[in-house]
Amino acid sequence: MKMLETIHILPVRAESAAPAPLRGKKLDQHAVLQVVRKVDWKKAGLIAGGVTVVCAAAGTASRYKFYQGIVARELKKQLAPLNDKLDALQAENRMLRAELEKKNAPTEEQN
Repeated sequence: MKMLETIHILPVRAESAAPAPLRGKKLDQHAVLQVVRKVDWKKAGLIAGGVTVVCAAAGTASRYKFYQGIVARELKKQLAPLNDKLDALQAENRMLRAELEKKNAPTEEQN
């Protein structure tokens, strides 16, 4: 059995809970216009523009990462045979160098 937490809600006065135009039952057009006039539209526009720019940048970055992952997987698939050939050539190169050193070692000792 789980214990449920109780949430205590503090009483709030009705007049402080809502802005002046929304306190009464009837919405007064004059009061609504006063609220609209009090809003600083420059700040609201800057905030809305900032949010838009951040969302656009986040969307672009996520798309870039998504397609970058797809391209990386495709390149890995296409380069796998070349990497195998390169590994084989490097192993053959090491083997031939070791043989060359063995052949050159006795001639240097004779000198």
